[in-house]
Amino acid sequence: MAFNFEQYGVSNPNLYGDTTAGRQHNIDLIFQNVLGRNADSGGRAYWDAQVAEKGDQAYQDLVNTAMAGAEYKDRASAVSANPNITEAELDSLSSAYVSPYHHGSGSAVSTWRPGDMLNQGTADAVTSGYSDATNTTVADVISAFQAHNAETLAAGGSDIKGTGNITGGVQQSGSNTITAEDVLAAYNQGAGSITGDGSDGSNTATGAGGLTMDDLNSWWSGIDKSGFGGGNGMQDFMQFMMMMNMMGGGMGRGMGGGSQYGYGGLNPGGVSQAFDYKDMASWMKDTFGSGSGGTTTGNLNLTGTT
Repeated sequence: MAFNFEQYGVSNPNLYGDTTAGRQHNIDLIFQNVLGRNADSGGRAYWDAQVAEKGDQAYQDLVNTAMAGAEYKDRASAVSANPNITEAELDSLSSAYVSPYHHGSGSAVSTWRPGDMLNQGTADAVTSGYSDATNTTVADVISAFQAHNAETLAAGGSDIKGTGNITGGVQQSGSNTITAEDVLAAYNQGAGSITGDGSDGSNTATGAGGLTMDDLNSWWSGIDKSGFGGGNGMQDFMQFMMMMNMMGGGMGRGMGGGSQYGYGGLNPGGVSQAFDYKDMASWMKDTFGSGSGGTTTGNLNLTGTT
């Protein structure tokens, strides 16, 4: 039985004839219809060779293989749950493919864009079929960024990479949101978990690690505070800094002593005296979390952030 090209979005499979250009044209259109993207370079080369050898049967093999993978299954499940889901939302699924040119791919071509000069590293990556890419899905990028954040904060650095709004394909740098989860995940990787609410000065940190109060202060010192201007921004910033001070004598070494702020303490800048630190994670998510109100690498201007 002949392969049904139209079913998979290929209206003119003979546009370029039975040539490499023609086969790859068909392969890309099938990928677009089934997975919402062009074929990656390795996949395109592989299926081109298969079609050249087996003919139409290889196109069916391509469809069957794509539909058996997590990328297709996750997209299908998301569409089933929400028929109005957008392509951008599908591209943010954890299994969504990340191009070597994506800013979090780890490849030497990740920062290259048309018009940029080529360097040896970029040329080598292209020649090797982008074999230097270490992250191929959104989940891979998020995992790599979280590991980077933990290492950076533990070393007292300020180059925090946000994991919010990361999408597949090619994503320009500086477009991802720094969420509350990013900071908490970095802390928990570096120094265990926070326990206690600070009301009686009994906060403690469990687990080994080197993340301290000085580490977080160093991170904040690298931030352009103008990003917190307007509206409730400065109050939010003050509340966050009071929460940090509440943790006392150093994250990762046991936290005692409480804070001079909150629970009846000082009241700088009109911040409520009775701010409930027990809901710290929820407050951080609401204030600095993902979405349109999240803090982005663009408006924070963190040093060295990509």
